[in-house]
Amino acid sequence: MKANLIRISLIALVSAIGSTGVFAHENYSEGGSSLWVTQNSGETGNQAIQRTAMLVKVADYGQAVKRGDFGQVASSAGRTLKIDAATKGINAAHRESIRIENDKGQSFVWRFDTYGPIAFPLKAIAPAGFDAGSTWVYVNHPSDHIGS
Repeated sequence: MKANLIRISLIALVSAIGSTGVFAHENYSEGGSSLWVTQNSGETGNQAIQRTAMLVKVADYGQAVKRGDFGQVASSAGRTLKIDAATKGINAAHRESIRIENDKGQSFVWRFDTYGPIAFPLKAIAPAGFDAGSTWVYVNHPSDHIGS
């Protein structure tokens, strides 16, 4: 019962975030220049990011990873993303498998199979000992994937 309540709360949180604005992200690891957020409510990008960061602090990432809410380890990847200490965020598409490699030569492969568009710290899914820095993951969903 408790797990269902946590899952429902997480889905409600994602729905609330998704219904208040449109999020778009450059991929910092591939030469992008900035993260921008367009809000219908008139918030600046920084205000929206701060509000989102406050909301996701309440999430229990450990339990979400155990349940598979962010996806799962995969054996093969369609592409590789290299991160370093300056990488602020990476983009992943729903159901995409990506090899994530840091500047220390550590890597892992992850399939991003989430319930909807979501952002979370890379360290939430990285294996123990992987240096993920302060990189965030942004999982985008095409509208025909929502709920599937």
